[in-house]
Parts: sequence; structure tokens; C-alpha cells
Amino acid sequence: GAKFGVDWTNYNPNGASDYNSNTFIGQGTVGVPLGNGWSAEGNFSFETQQFDNFGLPVSFAVDTWGVGALIGYRFDGQGRLGFDLAYQSADFGASIDGYRAGLRGEYFWMPNVTVRATAGWQNYDTSGIKADGFYGSAGGSYYFTRNIGFRGDIDYYTYNLSGFGPTSDYNVWDFGGKLQYKCDDYPLIFGSHVNYTTIDAFGSNNNAWNFGLDITAPFGVGAGSSSLRDTETTAPFGPVRTGIKYFAF
Repeated sequence: GAKFGVDWTNYNPNGASDYNSNTFIGQGTVGVPLGNGWSAEGNFSFETQQFDNFGLPVSFAVDTWGVGALIGYRFDGQGRLGFDLAYQSADFGASIDGYRAGLRGEYFWMPNVTVRATAGWQNYDTSGIKADGFYGSAGGSYYFTRNIGFRGDIDYYTYNLSGFGPTSDYNVWDFGGKLQYKCDDYPLIFGSHVNYTTIDAFGSNNNAWNFGLDITAPFGVGAGSSSLRDTETTAPFGPVRTGIKYFAF
């Protein structure tokens, strides 16, 4: 499937002026069944976060991209697990490359409820900058009808940073809610989300509000006529947006 979106983020650092960013997102995912419940997936993502330049006559942006692979296993209608690896790169004047490895799971609790969780490790080491740390998330979806659903997620990630002076930590809590609508006769899903985030970076605290719109086009037989729940539970997992969504100073 393919996904395109745009986010607007307002950062509110303690003791400093607010600043804003616009993020443009593109993702692609493909899955291949291997038999006996197993599948292989590949994914690609790109994001560019454009900041409001802080009153300076220069532009500032953070561009990130990643390419990954996943091996998944489906438990006969009850849920699925996946182990994924990804290579990631961030460019904000200096380019930082690294990798991510993690586990992902979904449990199809009831016909209209799905719960999910993710956990893993990230490591970057380029241009004298090092960052490694844990990430994890928990959430679920409630499907009101075959077309309409609500998704809630709590995400956390932390980095141990060096290369910016003294070694420091970067901790993020992200709380989000998303309303989704799937067309009845077309393989299109529209989403609208709002997130509240706390960021503890370089010894200072920062809060952010994030608003976004996205459109997803799932591939495969029956993607146009299936319900939102069936489409989401049979589609590939897709890329993870960890360490990319927010960039605080």
C-alpha cells in the first residue's frame, strides 16, 4: 500500500519562543505470503520537516528516510507478530545514519477491537554523533462501523546522545488519537489525527501539539470492498515513525 500525509506541529519550549513546522510524509509497503501463516514485507518511508526559520533569513529542514524488511506470522485469525529491521538516515545539515530492530504485534481482541504493541532498539553513529536507545508503543483501534474507526496510541522513545557536547538524554512521550474513514467502493482510507507530546531534550523541557491529515491506498484483492478493520488487519504492518516525528533543540 501507499500512504501520503501532512502534519503541522507547534513546539512550546520552556523559557523560549514557540516555533512551528510542517512535515510532508510518503510511505510505501508491500507484503508477500510465504505459506503456513508466514509472510515477508518490505517498506520505504520519507519525511521532510520544514521549520519556520526562527525569524532568520535562512531555511531549516530535517529530512529523514528509511528502508526496512519484516518477517511476520499470523495466528489463525487471532493476531499477528512481526520482527523488523530498518536502515534509517536523518539529514539536518549533517547526515546521521543508523538502524532499528524491533518486535511488533497485534491481537484481534473482538470483531470491532484490535490492540497492538511495539518495542525495539535504535542506534545511530555517524559524523561524530552517536545516539542509541529504546522505543515502545501501545494502542488500539475501535471500529464503530465497517467504514469508521478510532485509533489511540501512546509512544515512548529515548536516546542516549553524544557528539553535541556533554552526553545527554532525549526522551519523548507521544499521546495520539486518530479518526479514520474508509470508502466503501474504493481502496482509500482517510485519516485525521491530533497528538500531544512531551519532550525532554538537552536538559530542557518542550511540549508540542501535532495535527495531521493522511490518505492511505491499500493494495490487494478485495481492498476496495473490504471493511476498515479487515483492511487494516490484513495489510502489511508498514514503517515505524520513531525518532523522526519530532525534532526539538
